[in-house]
Amino acid sequence: MALKIFTDLVEDIGKLSGTMLPGADKGRIDMLVDDVGFSLIESIEPGQPSAYHLCDFGVLPIEYREGTLQRLLEVNYFWYGPASPTFAYNFDDNHVVLMGIVSLASTTAESLLRTFAKHAGLAKEWRRNYLLVEPGEPLPTPVVPSKRRMFPNISATN
Repeated sequence: MALKIFTDLVEDIGKLSGTMLPGADKGRIDMLVDDVGFSLIESIEPGQPSAYHLCDFGVLPIEYREGTLQRLLEVNYFWYGPASPTFAYNFDDNHVVLMGIVSLASTTAESLLRTFAKHAGLAKEWRRNYLLVEPGEPLPTPVVPSKRRMFPNISATN
């Protein structure tokens, strides 16, 4: 039953976007919205049928790693709630991902595509400034890890 709801939703998304979206019968689709990657994955949790959505924000910048991760944690803090999306870091590919969950019983293709469009806009802004500064402002001076040991006389065996 849940897979039928999922495949119907994906079919509606395909009609609205004019795109063929293979994989719905396997419980997962991948698509681009405004050149930003998204995945929609049917949840296998018992109870109300739902689906996870993931938005690929892009590579975590090494030179702004600490500030960027702090900003993403701040966003998670202010967005906290049962239906709110959450930022995460994928260690496998060094990408930041925005994850959320939707009820298949109450979502529509239109509302999901609107959500994806908003997330795509935020992802593109993040790729420009990592949410560290206001749009149009220059990025701060990058923090580059030092190869010099701060305390050369202290070792793990002391």
